[in-house]
Amino acid sequence: MSARGIAPAPADLVEFRGMLERFEAVVLDWELKPCETAALLALPIHSFARLRRTGGASIDVETRMRRVVEVAGLLRALLGEIAECALWLRRPNPGLIGRRAPLAVILGVDTGLRQLRDALREEVAQAGADVAWTRT
Repeated sequence: MSARGIAPAPADLVEFRGMLERFEAVVLDWELKPCETAALLALPIHSFARLRRTGGASIDVETRMRRVVEVAGLLRALLGEIAECALWLRRPNPGLIGRRAPLAVILGVDTGLRQLRDALREEVAQAGADVAWTRT
């Protein structure tokens, strides 16, 4: 049973598992704590663990996972190194999002993840960087 209360179709489950793997790779790359990971998806910690076991999530959670993966791709295109991306997320960035660290913004504001993604899209377009990600 998925978090939606419906058993996912096999193709949907395969797609979801692929997205979950990409999301979890970003979590590792960004060195996120379990509480940060859950907050990134707007879930309680125990719900994220259940999501991993059941293989399904609400549309909102899947959308947030896709945005996180996209942001990771955008950051890699702009900064190159994974370690630099993790540092950038935790460092205050007055030019991009005020005086807060980008991670604090995306964890603290419901629209923060979308705002960061949109700002990074503009940066990548201006830089002409090549990005490997799936748009949502």
